Amino acid sequence: MEDKELMERGRGALDYKSAEGVLAVKWYDNKCVTLLTNACGIMPLTSVQRWSKDEKAKIAVPCPSLIAAYNQHMGGIDLSDMLVHLYKTPAKSRRWYFPLFGYVLDLCISNAWLVYKRDCGLLKEKPMPLKRFRLAVAHSLKQVNKAAPRVGRPSSASQPQMSCEKKRLPPRTPQPQPDVRYDNYGHLPLHTDNRGRCCLCPKGIK
Repeated sequence: MEDKELMERGRGALDYKSAEGVLAVKWYDNKCVTLLTNACGIMPLTSVQRWSKDEKAKIAVPCPSLIAAYNQHMGGIDLSDMLVHLYKTPAKSRRWYFPLFGYVLDLCISNAWLVYKRDCGLLKEKPMPLKRFRLAVAHSLKQVNKAAPRVGRPSSASQPQMSCEKKRLPPRTPQPQPDVRYDNYGHLPLHTDNRGRCCLCPKGIK
C-alpha cells in the first residue's frame, strides 16, 4: 500500500505481505515505517502510547508484535553499528565485495573487543580502548609466526664511524604484542659464545 493511502486510515494502520517465509510490514506511526522479517509476525497486536496534537493527550495506537520485538532488541544492532563506524576501514571500490570484506573485518574486531572487554570485567582488569585494541590486532597479524630480529651490538665493520662528541644509543627493539610474545615461535636458544638475553621473554631470561 502507498504511504498516502495508509496515512488516510489514521495512526496505527498497517499493511503486510508474506511470501516464502518472509514478511513485509508497513505501519503508520508518526510516519510510515517498513520492516522485513522472517522471525516475527503481526499478531498479537499490542498498543503503544503516542502524543496526539488534536486531543493534547497520549492515546493508544495499535502496534504489531513485530514493532515491539524490534524495539526490544534493537540495542545490540545499534551498538554494533556504532562500534564498526567508529574506526571504519576505508574501502572505496567499484567492486561491491571490497567494502563488504572491510565491513566483515571491522565487525569481527568489534565483536572480539566486546568479548575481550567482558573477560577483563570477569578478571577485574582494565580493558584497553577499541582503537588500541585494533592497533594491537593489526600489529599481531603483522608479526605472528615471524622470527624475532637478532638482538646485539653490530659488528665493528658495519658500525658507522662516529665522533666522540656525538654518541647515539642503538635503536631499541620494539616489544611485540603479548599474543606474539607467547606464540612459542622464535624462542629457541641459539648456540653462541656470548651471553645474552631474550628480547621476547618477559624478564629477559639468559
